[in-house]
Amino acid sequence: GMLSVHVEVASPLSGIIDHIKRQGVKAGVVMNPDTPPTSISEVAADIDFAVIMTVNPGFGGQEFITGSESKISMMRRLLDAAGNSAPVEVDGGVNCLNASRLVEAGAEILVAGAAIFGASDPTAAIQALRRAAQNGLEAGTT
Repeated sequence: GMLSVHVEVASPLSGIIDHIKRQGVKAGVVMNPDTPPTSISEVAADIDFAVIMTVNPGFGGQEFITGSESKISMMRRLLDAAGNSAPVEVDGGVNCLNASRLVEAGAEILVAGAAIFGASDPTAAIQALRRAAQNGLEAGTT
């Protein structure tokens, strides 16, 4: 299993992450759009995944917060500097227009709700999102 905690309410973060991992569960952190990646510095080497919210939590269908790509890049660099290959997940406003940029910035997991379930053809929407993400992956490796 996997369990993530919001860094804004989890204190002390290191103790909570340690407790989750002792239960044999993958431990992750989630941060709201206004929270800087450095807020997880103390656990950067220990987490199994990091989730960056690119909308304010509350309801689906919100617009992606512009400039979130730099936050994704910062998180990837922070984890890499800690020797941690944990994936960065992006949740909120993910769609075919930004998926490529998000993956290129360092995201490995994209959470898409409205972009798929709000589409007239969800299957085609998933395929388009996968293509966009693959384009970002290829751009990031060249």
